[in-house]
Amino acid sequence: MGQAAASIYTPTHSLGLAFYGAAAIAYDRVGLEEKPEVYDGIAAQECEKMEAALRAVAVEDEPNPAKINWYC
Repeated sequence: MGQAAASIYTPTHSLGLAFYGAAAIAYDRVGLEEKPEVYDGIAAQECEKMEAALRAVAVEDEPNPAKINWYC
């Protein structure tokens, strides 16, 4: 939550919520003893869900789009 709250000051911190959230879901779903590929697959699925949700509420032809340099 700290990463998400910090996005007010540094927009790139908003990625932390997605990444940490996806990892938490993966660990909750399969525990802590799986191979990295299992966690990566679950996290990728969760990130796809988040992307779909964001696209569903995105404003087409936004007159004032955010201009963020993600540095990643």
